[in-house]
Amino acid sequence: MAAGDGTGADGMLRLAGAENVMAGAFDGYKPVNDEALLSAAPEIVVMMQPQGDHGGSAEDVLAMPALAATPAGRDGAFVTIDPAALGFGPRTAEFARGLHDALYPAGD
Repeated sequence: MAAGDGTGADGMLRLAGAENVMAGAFDGYKPVNDEALLSAAPEIVVMMQPQGDHGGSAEDVLAMPALAATPAGRDGAFVTIDPAALGFGPRTAEFARGLHDALYPAGD
């Protein structure tokens, strides 16, 4: 699944100063095929922190063949975010700042 335009994930990425490589491709959350992932060529995979039996480790996600062939997969670039970040409440600025710092570490 990937987040396109008009999603909370796209909004949070924008607030953090990042570009959503799936924005412009579609609206909402959609499953994407290998060709779309390769074409989007993400530099970093941003995923919600695993909840219960949903989600996977960075190693598992980045080992998926389509993601492994992207810059994110080659560099092992993977960031998780608290699912509460998409609630856009009183802690929105805190979540956006934390995501920004994870995506753009000091000195990079």
